[in-house]
Amino acid sequence: MKKTTMKSKSPIVAKVTATDERIQVLWGNHSKITARTSDRPTIQAFYREVLGCEVGIGPQHVGGPSDTDRIRFPNDFIIGVHYDDSALSDADQKKAIWLELKTTNPDDLKRRVQEFGIQGFDYFDKDHFYFQAPGGQVFRIAD
Repeated sequence: MKKTTMKSKSPIVAKVTATDERIQVLWGNHSKITARTSDRPTIQAFYREVLGCEVGIGPQHVGGPSDTDRIRFPNDFIIGVHYDDSALSDADQKKAIWLELKTTNPDDLKRRVQEFGIQGFDYFDKDHFYFQAPGGQVFRIAD
């Protein structure tokens, strides 16, 4: 790969280009979080009851964690939840990746999240509802 320096005022200072081949990079359909074991019942209930996900036992890989749930969204996006009592605090989880939940009825989903007992948090994007799910994952609701 050839590295070329760009001369602009944008925050991108270098661009890497392939010289012999083109590659395409896409988001996959898997994500993983680590949550405290004590949060497991609330995590399972939230994803199943509020978001309509299928919740089951996650894969058991040799050398991997033995306590894992697999949460499958209706569009086959999967969140693996590894349970470990040394998981990051909710405040530290807010520093991790945030995901978007797309829905045909954002107001109804927001209401369901709040009825579950989760309040949103203030963020500069006032056009969307942001919240932290049980286990720490941050979502925004969009249509």
